[in-house]
Amino acid sequence: MIDSRYGFGNFKVGESNLTAFSKSREICQLPDSHCGMWMFGPSGCGKTHLLKAIYNEFNYREDRMIGIYISAKELAELLYDFLGGGTNLWVHIKTYDFLLIDNAEDLLGRPKTQEMITELITEMCANKKLVFLTSICPPCKLRNLDRVLQSHKFSIPIVEIQSPDYNLKKSIVENYIFENSINISDEACELLITTSNHIYRLKGVLFLVKHLFETQGICIEKEWIKRHVSWL
Repeated sequence: MIDSRYGFGNFKVGESNLTAFSKSREICQLPDSHCGMWMFGPSGCGKTHLLKAIYNEFNYREDRMIGIYISAKELAELLYDFLGGGTNLWVHIKTYDFLLIDNAEDLLGRPKTQEMITELITEMCANKKLVFLTSICPPCKLRNLDRVLQSHKFSIPIVEIQSPDYNLKKSIVENYIFENSINISDEACELLITTSNHIYRLKGVLFLVKHLFETQGICIEKEWIKRHVSWL
């Protein structure tokens, strides 16, 4: 099961991810009119959150849809196990209503694996199933997978998510401070906002700030951020 806290309602939307967010909502609202989507962009920009939000949207709707969220590495391991006479889950995936594949960049340099996964995806699309993928690299880097999918009549649209922009990061920081009543100086906030390009690392620092404030009553200043935040 996917943590139910991953949803569209708590996904922070900005210019950098608006297209991906809107397309995800659109597909969830009208699944019969789509075949899926491929999102790509740098680590920490929200791809996995959106993928899990899609899973929860399908899983908790009244006419529940059955699917699987899996990393590309885990999917490849299922394939190898199946080819070796092991688990039959690889074949069972074809019966699901949707397939969510995270971190497709792990298939780089594995053309035969890409081909086998492409066969699975195209068969699912042909049977009106939904397929979503995410990757750090653009799909064109995964040539075997991308070439077949884009030439298939059920081509999967590609959407880029960029690194979070200033306003999005500012909104995340301000909302977290408001919701948790933590004590951090404006200068420390500005340093976090301007230097971070990874949403989950940014949230991790804010969580630590909250812990220090609650347990030690510490007000976090700019110098503390400089000393303790690794990406600076």
